[in-house]
Amino acid sequence: MTNTLWEQNLRALQHRNPALAEILRARSPVCDLEVITARNGDPVPVWRGRPLYSRYDPRREAAAWAARAVVESPPAGQVVYLVFGLGLGYHLEALLKRDPFAQAVVFEPDPGWWRRLLELRDMRPIIKHKRVLIQQAVDTSVGSPLFRTLMRGAFTGTIKVLELPVYRHLFPEEYGRWANGVTEVARYIRVGLKTRERWKAQWLENSIANLIEVFANPGIVTLKNALKDTPAVMVAAGPSLDEHLEVLRELVGKVPIIAAGTGLVPLVRAGIRPDYVVSIDPGEGNYHALKDCLDLPAVTLVFCSSLHPRIVKEFAGPKLSAFADQEHLPRWIGEKLGSDKGVLPDASSVAIPTLQYASGLGCPEIVLLGQDLSFPDPDRYYAGRRASPAIGEYFPRPSVTGDTVYTTHSLLAMHRELEARVAGVTRAGVRVYNASRGLVIAGTRALDFARWAREQRHRRFKPPPPGRDTPSREQIAGRLREPLQILGRELAALEALAAAAERELTTLSRNNVFVTPALVRRLNAAVDKLNTARNNTAYQNAVKRTVQNLELLVTSRKPVLDAGTPDEIKSFICLLANFAASLRTSAEHFRTQLERILPPG
Repeated sequence: MTNTLWEQNLRALQHRNPALAEILRARSPVCDLEVITARNGDPVPVWRGRPLYSRYDPRREAAAWAARAVVESPPAGQVVYLVFGLGLGYHLEALLKRDPFAQAVVFEPDPGWWRRLLELRDMRPIIKHKRVLIQQAVDTSVGSPLFRTLMRGAFTGTIKVLELPVYRHLFPEEYGRWANGVTEVARYIRVGLKTRERWKAQWLENSIANLIEVFANPGIVTLKNALKDTPAVMVAAGPSLDEHLEVLRELVGKVPIIAAGTGLVPLVRAGIRPDYVVSIDPGEGNYHALKDCLDLPAVTLVFCSSLHPRIVKEFAGPKLSAFADQEHLPRWIGEKLGSDKGVLPDASSVAIPTLQYASGLGCPEIVLLGQDLSFPDPDRYYAGRRASPAIGEYFPRPSVTGDTVYTTHSLLAMHRELEARVAGVTRAGVRVYNASRGLVIAGTRALDFARWAREQRHRRFKPPPPGRDTPSREQIAGRLREPLQILGRELAALEALAAAAERELTTLSRNNVFVTPALVRRLNAAVDKLNTARNNTAYQNAVKRTVQNLELLVTSRKPVLDAGTPDEIKSFICLLANFAASLRTSAEHFRTQLERILPPG
């Protein structure tokens, strides 16, 4: 027998989310669901002995729930609600009535259950709602709809986690996974935003200072798949490294040993020289951590363009350069010069580009040492005798051996990113083993490192030379002249556009705001200048990362203009003015930086 409500809801879902519609179409509805009628006439599902709503008045119950969730009227469009359970939509309708400009992500964990609910009520208004995203699986991968929505919530400052009350009891395991997943990814996003805000200028300044070194040294691309038959050991500075140092010493000259950033320090102190060290951190602290380990003529430094320039300049051994995937200036210049160095991911932990580098060498097996992402106690944060930093908040987690270790929110953000990278390299056929003693890293295999090391005793390893000659620094400086001159002119044009938009927006922000055709014309003219600036070569390839947080904030706040109050519109105009001012000062600053290295002539 045909169910008209189901067909109507499915057609709406097919238009909005075809993949989810196909999942529901392929599932049979649950059979043990009872439907009763509340006293106000609304249908109420009963499953596993639990009514989903009040038997008297589901809408009144939902209104009370929404009133607890939205105590005060929030600024339009500035709150993201994550809701576990859609049910028949009463709660979400009440929430959207209470906060008409809310952005909501709703999770329905069981397709067969939801398939049955769609036979009971017309859900098309919710399914079609432009600010409602319905998901069956918790996909928090970078770029997913949920990730983008959480990104907007992180910028506006408010993410509220809610649940349809009975769902926690109906789906306890699914609820636990969902709550942990969305909380962790929201924290991960906020850590990333803070990192970008802290280092936004330093990244580009270092890239400019390192330009000649980047192009005067061979790139990692010259060693692509050079070690297809050779396993590698990747060494981080976690405290469990100490127990492996003597076994690792026996592997010198047998397999490539790759230090991840400050993982170099305990190796040098133990008298072990790795074959490679990968370093990306732009900060002064990274330089001070490594400055006593730079006189290593037999060790190759693998560096990204944004690395602290003194490390690059003072390192005594060979160097291999790479473009950081989020640092566009060196890649743009490389395209102009016809010079591809290869790309490494710019990440919260140096472990991510180190793992990618080892995978790019073609190593079929990669063994992780000291990749603990945790510590047994606050006094043993690093391997060796390095002083522990001020750790702040930390909390217990089980280790790979079942013992209790401690970790922090920033280490968990690195853990999440590392697991995603491990998944990528294992899909490419690389086997990743974890001989560390810290957090479990999904996708890796446990390993008895001492036994594995004994199996490698027959090997002999010598780092292969890079496959291509590179021009001299003088030749590189000459070749850089033309692209840097182009960039300088584009920065000057960008500075002028941003200044013009800033003047117009500052004037508008000083007056009382009334939405009139004249205001709209002036605002559109300023926004047009900003859009032109965003298409500028210098913006796309140099300045963008330094103002990206503000740009994303502007994008996330844009819906306020659709139906905002005068105060909200004025606030948005001020935000645009701040974006224009930041754009102008960044263009001016980096134009000055370029002039310092621009070759004469």
